[in-house]
Amino acid sequence: MDGTPIEYKGWGLTPIVSRTPEAFNVLLLVEKPNGIRRAMGPLGKFASATVACSFAIEYGKALVDGRPLPTQTLGR
Repeated sequence: MDGTPIEYKGWGLTPIVSRTPEAFNVLLLVEKPNGIRRAMGPLGKFASATVACSFAIEYGKALVDGRPLPTQTLGR
């Protein structure tokens, strides 16, 4: 499942969620304003796809802002 891409301060952030029998995993596609792209993750295991997408977006925003990156636990 692909999350809705967002633009944040000129950066593109797109969460990609996959389901396993025990959890939802997420990775984040990040595109810099200069067009360079990279994938980050997996970022963790989550209880739902919605929570996984939300976490990935917050992770990306922290990355762009230069803030400490969030951590997660299953069931978040």
